[in-house]
This record gives sequence, C-alpha cells and structure tokens, in this order.
Amino acid sequence: MKRCIAILWFVALSLGLAVSTAVAATSITATFIPSPPQAEQPLVVRMTDTQGPHCWPVGVVTQGANGVITLSLTFSDTCPPANVVAYRDYVLGTFPTGKYVFVYKSCSDNPPPFPVSCNVVLQIPFIVPLPPPARVPALSWWGIAALIASVVAICSWVAARARRD
Repeated sequence: MKRCIAILWFVALSLGLAVSTAVAATSITATFIPSPPQAEQPLVVRMTDTQGPHCWPVGVVTQGANGVITLSLTFSDTCPPANVVAYRDYVLGTFPTGKYVFVYKSCSDNPPPFPVSCNVVLQIPFIVPLPPPARVPALSWWGIAALIASVVAICSWVAARARRD
C-alpha cells in the first residue's frame, strides 16, 4: 500500500511539474514595435513575462537564412538586479518588405562540464508590408482658381480660332 501511495505521489508531482513548465513557457510574450513592422525602419521586440518581473539579460540577435531572426538570451544561476524588470526591448534591426519568423531562444549557461543548452520558447511569423503610397499634395484654392482660369482661356482661344476659320 505504501509503495502504491509513493507511486501516486511521484505521478502527481511529475504532472504538477509538467503543468508548471507549460504555464511558464506560455507566460512569455513578444510585441513588435512598431506594429505592424514597417519596411526599412528599426524593428524592436518587447519581451514581457505576464507573471510579473523577469530576468531579461542582454540578448544576441542573429539573422539566419529564409528570414529567420533569432533572439538568444543566456541565463545563469544569478541575475543582476538591474536585469529584473517587467519588460525589455531588443532591437532586431531593419528589414525590407517580406516574410519573416521571429524565434526566441532561452539558453542556460551550465557550469562545466555541462554544455550550454537552448530551448525555443517562441516562434512568431510576421510580415513587413509594402510601404504606403506617397501622398499626392492637394491643390490650394488659389491653385484650383488658376487651373480653371487656364482651362477657360484655352477654351476661349480654341473657340475664337474656330470662328475665324
């Protein structure tokens, strides 16, 4: 009976850890600034933990093939107090019009002899749209009056020539 209870506790703890890990993985959000991204303008991603302040270390941004932009954050056992904030902005760079994928990797800086391990936490596809067409300046009232006067003058001249012939 004790063995059965021990097994049940082990299963319950395992399920509890799995659920808490899943919740922790989904509490990280990324917001693009500006939204939607604009062509040839700096794109910033704001990383936030919905559960409260989080350790946001300095990140490394890499641009890979096929429009994959990766933000890698390496965490160690300690976090400087200045890095524990509600959110942190990371500059991704400027991008031409196209389709991209933002990937956020969380890496653990393990002590030797263990290697640094990374997990993909977020993958967000995004599009940088074509820039809006340039605005055509509107004519002022003086410009419209000059245009009408020009049309009337040309029409009068054409009518006068037609009467002569």
